[in-house]
Amino acid sequence: MQNLLTPISIAVALLLLAAPSYAEPVEIAAQGRLVSAGGGPVADGGYPMGVALYEQAQTGTPVFKELFLGIAVQNGLFAVVLGGSDTKLEAALFGSKPLWIGVTVGTEPELARVVLRRVPTAVHAQLAALAQDVQCSGCVGSDDLGKAVVTGEKIALGAVGANHVSFNWALADSAGGAANFALDANKAKLAESAKQADNATYAEEAGKAKSAAGLQCTGCVSAAMLSGTTVADLVAAGKLAKVAGTGLYADLTGGPDLAPYAKLGAVNAWTAANSFGSDVAIKGKASHGADVDFGANQALLFRFQNGDKEPVVCDASKTGLAWFDTAQAALKICNGKTYGLVAKQPEVGTSGNPALACKAVADANPSAADGVYVVDPDGPGGENPAFSAYCDIKGGGWTLVAKVDTANKEGADEPHDWFQKALNTAGLADPKLTVNGGLHSWGTGAWLPYVKAQTLARFTVVAQDDSNQKASWYKYADPTAFAKWFNGDTTATKVCLDAAMTSGCGSAPIAATGDSTNLGGMNLTAHGFSGCDLHMRLNGDGSDNYTALCSCTGNANGNAWKDSLDDHWGNGLTIWLK
Repeated sequence: MQNLLTPISIAVALLLLAAPSYAEPVEIAAQGRLVSAGGGPVADGGYPMGVALYEQAQTGTPVFKELFLGIAVQNGLFAVVLGGSDTKLEAALFGSKPLWIGVTVGTEPELARVVLRRVPTAVHAQLAALAQDVQCSGCVGSDDLGKAVVTGEKIALGAVGANHVSFNWALADSAGGAANFALDANKAKLAESAKQADNATYAEEAGKAKSAAGLQCTGCVSAAMLSGTTVADLVAAGKLAKVAGTGLYADLTGGPDLAPYAKLGAVNAWTAANSFGSDVAIKGKASHGADVDFGANQALLFRFQNGDKEPVVCDASKTGLAWFDTAQAALKICNGKTYGLVAKQPEVGTSGNPALACKAVADANPSAADGVYVVDPDGPGGENPAFSAYCDIKGGGWTLVAKVDTANKEGADEPHDWFQKALNTAGLADPKLTVNGGLHSWGTGAWLPYVKAQTLARFTVVAQDDSNQKASWYKYADPTAFAKWFNGDTTATKVCLDAAMTSGCGSAPIAATGDSTNLGGMNLTAHGFSGCDLHMRLNGDGSDNYTALCSCTGNANGNAWKDSLDDHWGNGLTIWLK
């Protein structure tokens, strides 16, 4: 419960006196109004409350206390009856001493106490009035008795004293003299009777004590003698309540409804394995046990609210509220008037915030320009340091990982392992091809941490004599195959003409055949040329004096594919990952 509570007023009135006896319980009606800290009434609904009476304005122990599980509050107003339940309210409390009433709402601290005024103290006045006005009806007076109604048999011994009886009949032995004989005899008789009574009483008590001292229990029944089903049998017979045998709260009859307190307990007593019920609103997750470490008093996997605009208006009531602005990659906090910048994350793809690959740069900022960005394929703390790579952002976030420059002459050194090792990496800062520039690669070691079973690669061949004449294929870069491309690859992966991997698809490795190293499934058939797949003559292939890629077109279509070196050699190639 938040922003509660301020009581505007609490009125208390005497509803009912159960009986005119000053010591018997009464019922008191109490009314009040709850408002929030902002001044308005609290939200309508049922609130658990506690009401207590004190003899002190601030400290001390309550002289009366009663709990209510759900008091209806409408427009801030509520009303309760004190002493109406099993918790009895004694009228004697409302004597001459002043009383203060304290109200507790839910788990909030007790509200400021309010002194009880004239209405509650009317209880005492009413009791006094009742006592003063008591009239005897049906009483028996002396005028109502007939003559000779009271006889000696009806008068208990010692009930009538000398001050109630006239002894004129025994005033003296002679006229005017004292009745000495009668008085002395009476005294002696009384003394003897008293002595005998005392002796008899002492003797009787002594006898009882002696008998009790020697008393032995015969036929007594102990707990050990009872059958194990005795309690159950008594319960079944209706002689005992079920709770007597189980001791379970659930077996009580007429007990209070503790469901609201159970809900409060589920929220307040949160443990690491806690799973909230459906009546507790949690977005997207039923359990947050893995998100907190109670022992270390810290939140784990904590994240501020994300959004590209302010979640709520910043004012004094929102001071301290923080959120992460995804549009500006900045953490902001409300100072009571406006959201101020706390921290701004460096742009993705910079030295302060390297991207895993160019795809992350494009996802973070789709309008970013093509160019060189900082990437770290094995992530922060990985073995390989971050490095600068060329990104095709407009194409969807492709990273240039290798390229083969065009050639117009033969005899270049082209080893089989050129793709596995870092080779001429400076040339990878630009996808443009340089004539006779050779081979360029970041090496598979840099990219294997990033490659998954269906990471997509793009192969684009560039005509030797016309850099604008290009053709592309898309291939899954399975880690096993990727690690051995151009150098012992035997794992066939899917190859298609489109990035959706649905058009003109086949499956083949990038493997040496003995005569050449073929880019399996990549040929210019879709561009009007039939023949073999694109291939290279790497060191150790059937002939190593050809340089760059062969388009396998020859002079077909009037040599429409522009590669004049031996009619189909010297083509360039760029290889990208996404």
